[in-house]
Amino acid sequence: SSGINAEYGGNPENEKCGKTLLNQFHESLARSYLATGQMDQAGRYNDMIVEGCGHTDVDCWVIRAIIFLRQGQTNEGFGALERCVAMSCGHPNSWILFALLLSHYHSHLSEDVERLAGMLAVCGVWERFSEHFGPILASPGPPLTRYNSSLVPFYIHNALFNAQRLITSVYEQQNSKTYAEFSTTTPLISEILASALSLMSDSFREACQRNYHLIHKGSWDDADFNKVVFLDSFLPNVP
Repeated sequence: SSGINAEYGGNPENEKCGKTLLNQFHESLARSYLATGQMDQAGRYNDMIVEGCGHTDVDCWVIRAIIFLRQGQTNEGFGALERCVAMSCGHPNSWILFALLLSHYHSHLSEDVERLAGMLAVCGVWERFSEHFGPILASPGPPLTRYNSSLVPFYIHNALFNAQRLITSVYEQQNSKTYAEFSTTTPLISEILASALSLMSDSFREACQRNYHLIHKGSWDDADFNKVVFLDSFLPNVP
């Protein structure tokens, strides 16, 4: 491996999407081990990717979240998921994925949360990130204690509120089209978001609106995400 390091690791021309060929090699190994269920090995190579390009690469945090969740380390898995959402906070699918997994791990809280988990799984957004979320969603998983359970329904709805607003927003860099007009967002996703948000308590709406504006007010392109605390940065306002 020292030869690979010498040949690829220090050459900035050997890059794809900001990843050196060495990072690409490690990513390939991590994905291969993930596909065969060898989580320890997948984690080992994912650690190398995070160290090499975790400051700019969202994908490595998705893989990290999957590895932790598959290993039953739910709190650590959601820490990686939060990093993924923070780094791609302008993309509605990231918020839908967060809402889906949060509702899945808290489906015991109420029938409404259980219903949301089922609805969001059907829309298939998780498959756009990785097929490896499938086994996670197929089983209840160990308890998640990272969040105040009384606020979980609000966090789920706020994430969906963000997604819906982002989908219907107009993007000047895309010739003033809405996200739904230039993306792969499907009518099913929009329909499920509308149905899910119809379950939202009116008492959530003001806080959701205030939190949504934080996506646009923050200078997230230049942020040091090692220092960003997800809930404090994106969901500080609560009912």
